[in-house]
Amino acid sequence: MLKFETIITINPERFDVNKFPNSKKFSKVTQAALKPNDPTIQYLAINKKDLTKRDIYTAQQGDILICLMNTKIRLIGIVDRFCIVPNTFCVLRPKSISTNALYALLKTSSIQEQLYSEKKSITLKDVKAIMLPHEISPAKNIVLSSLSSNWQNALLDRASFQDIIDNTFNNLKHTFNLKLENILIFSDITKTTDSNCLGKKDFPTEGILFSDTEITDEPTSILLTRKLKDIQEFKVGIIHDEYNSVKVNQNLLKVNVNCEFLYEIGFDKDEYTSLIFSKYIAYYFLSTAGKNTLQQCLESTETDVLQTLKISRLKQILIPLCPNIRYVVEEIENQIYWRDAEKYSKQLDHSAVMFEEFETIITNLSATHEITYTVPTELYSAREYSLMLAQYLANTPLYNELSISVILESYLHYVIFERHHAIKWENEHIEFYSPNDSVEGDIIIVVKLFNQPLNIPRKSKVIFIEER
Repeated sequence: MLKFETIITINPERFDVNKFPNSKKFSKVTQAALKPNDPTIQYLAINKKDLTKRDIYTAQQGDILICLMNTKIRLIGIVDRFCIVPNTFCVLRPKSISTNALYALLKTSSIQEQLYSEKKSITLKDVKAIMLPHEISPAKNIVLSSLSSNWQNALLDRASFQDIIDNTFNNLKHTFNLKLENILIFSDITKTTDSNCLGKKDFPTEGILFSDTEITDEPTSILLTRKLKDIQEFKVGIIHDEYNSVKVNQNLLKVNVNCEFLYEIGFDKDEYTSLIFSKYIAYYFLSTAGKNTLQQCLESTETDVLQTLKISRLKQILIPLCPNIRYVVEEIENQIYWRDAEKYSKQLDHSAVMFEEFETIITNLSATHEITYTVPTELYSAREYSLMLAQYLANTPLYNELSISVILESYLHYVIFERHHAIKWENEHIEFYSPNDSVEGDIIIVVKLFNQPLNIPRKSKVIFIEER
């Protein structure tokens, strides 16, 4: 355990009001300026005459503030300008750690527990007593900074699920339309009171998957709400449906993708599964364009409270397909995934264990040319873990003199990475490849999605990262 004061300076500058002219205006921090799980600070603009005896500290860009006066969740903010700080806050100035890495540490549950008090406030003594869960090496500093940046961006980038889907389908190019009756196989509707049948209440509030865990097995079925008050209540889900065993009540419609038809018109059987097709269709139905199309299929009478999705009309609607359906699905899910703030919060809490795992991998790698590590999917994707491991290695003494490379899951994943994330890695000495490339590197990390031939030099040490 490491003392907190070894990496920060507490309250580094006191405020001297006499150094400023009477006409000077200041940015001041109040307790209302900070919010839970939001690093941004809303400053109060005040005149010199409005300052109080409590306003005794100053802070500058890159400092971090901890509010001493609230309970349970300790409010923490990142300063982005010169400001006046009252004594109800503690100013932390990073010394041997970056601002983002320090913020990441303060948000972990281990330090939040140290800052918790059943009383209404904590003191400077409590802050000084904080013990860090691990030593902050340059490599850990950089990885923590990346984690913190991802978490903050996810908090601040609040693009909705609906916006992500709409933007993707609005920007589709090279589309062609097909009737739904050619793409889907419709199951018969049976009226049943069987309590084991799925109904509207079983749908997720957001997203498209029914299962508790990610669906990876074939075959899959698509379930649609058939009876609803208006189209905004429409929901769609995907569920693993081996042996066609899933039963639904009369409020839902069950369909399956006609994969053989799609393979006949040119889609590659080795690349496109019923799950990929199902996800594409489900996301389209949830888009505004899809809902507007489905609106035309609703039917009701004057006495009906609910409208019904009429199957004969549904079969005749046109749905836009494009040559690279997998890319569209990946594009949507990539955007949704990187906006998951709760996921990053869990990763921050797990950072101490993750660093221990990195050291174990490094130790094992010294004794062999090839190792495989399986990551817990409730915390990371294989790619996320691989990128952090690469970053850790690239900033660890001895290893930072070697060339580090990462092979992404597929050419498609490589293209999406280059489009959305590559710019963030420009300053890292790490090379990225698709599985089809001729790879170079002393240490090569492979994000393993499925078995495929790789062109890796014999002299390289290889780390395979796969999901549990």
